[in-house]
Amino acid sequence: QTAGSRRGSLIGAHPNASAHLKTMDPNDERDPKAVRFWLGLSDIYNTPGVLLFDSWAHLLALVRDTDLCKVSQGQRGAWGRREEEVHSAWQTLVSEITGGKLPGTRPVPSGTYEQVMAELYP
Repeated sequence: QTAGSRRGSLIGAHPNASAHLKTMDPNDERDPKAVRFWLGLSDIYNTPGVLLFDSWAHLLALVRDTDLCKVSQGQRGAWGRREEEVHSAWQTLVSEITGGKLPGTRPVPSGTYEQVMAELYP
């Protein structure tokens, strides 16, 4: 099937999704409410300092009147903070999955692949 012959996802929403999210299919480009919802979560619309324009004239005015170095510094700072947040979230997740042992910190026995797997995962 192509996007022109169907509407939305072939797979339904997760059973635990809120009623609101169940109506916001990210693959239904013909539903303006869903498109606005998902685009609103994208980096281009929620990163500080991103310049949005409504027309070519507006774009030219932004380029002419905006301190682009200042905008760039603000974006660099925002991305640095976001990187720290994402790194911290992944560290927490990996720690929970591994029981607090970071990957690569446990001793690995020697032997063939089959022997090592059998010892690590009896």
